[in-house]
Amino acid sequence: MAVFDPDVNRIPYWSNPDENYNGVAMGTSSWNDNARVWGERAATIAGFKSPVPPTAPTGVNITNANSNFGSPYIEWNYNPEPNISYYEVWRKKRRKSDLY
Repeated sequence: MAVFDPDVNRIPYWSNPDENYNGVAMGTSSWNDNARVWGERAATIAGFKSPVPPTAPTGVNITNANSNFGSPYIEWNYNPEPNISYYEVWRKKRRKSDLY
């Protein structure tokens, strides 16, 4: 990792012993070879991706949805996707103007 130092000439490249800057290798074959490490870890890094969200539930049925008293009851079909453990259900708070 590089630290900012105004007296040091910074170059916009990863350390790589196969590349030269002003005739000097930009790394060593042991520790100072970020290009090699990036190549070795490419598959691991590619695995760091956002998970795909589950498909929306099907067969959604809401009972008691418009009642001013009591809570609505919401049900849906079972989702066979292997990584689903639960769904989150959100509701929007109604305004008085929504009641008329």
